[in-house]
Amino acid sequence: MDVAEWGADAVAAAGHKWLLGLWGSGFLYVDSGVTESLQPRTVGYRSVETPTADPFTFKSGARRFEVGSANPAPHVALGEAIATITDVGVSRIEARIHRLTSRFVEQLPPARLLSPATPESGLVTVDVDEPEQTVKRLADEGIVVRSLPEPSAVRASIHAVNTESEIDRLTAALAVDF
Repeated sequence: MDVAEWGADAVAAAGHKWLLGLWGSGFLYVDSGVTESLQPRTVGYRSVETPTADPFTFKSGARRFEVGSANPAPHVALGEAIATITDVGVSRIEARIHRLTSRFVEQLPPARLLSPATPESGLVTVDVDEPEQTVKRLADEGIVVRSLPEPSAVRASIHAVNTESEIDRLTAALAVDF
């Protein structure tokens, strides 16, 4: 995507969730027209022209915000994840998520579904009697969902990497809590 077309001064996104990168990966775009007007909050040896100079001079562009060593692994993994998504095709991934999410929603009692009946994403919120206990019980069964404080419920995050049998297993496991 060409974020410059959005007219935004800055765009940030995490890479570890729906992009399937590692924790700690992500990206930040800052329009070149505003970069120099931003002031770093921290100074590090990588953010200045000469670390021993007094007074120091910040490097130009985004490098002025680099304060120390970065772990390259999450960023390499994010690049590979994006390449894989591109190879598989975003529309194919979206269709699979929609198909799996619809399968899940169709198996739930309508009164327990707090998300739209026609899924808008792979995030589905379900009303259960004891959300925290449900999360713990399901974790013991190898199923990961999270509790939400408002509404008091659990949320399943369905992605293209899930299988139909996992969706059916989740539905059966949740039925105990209705």
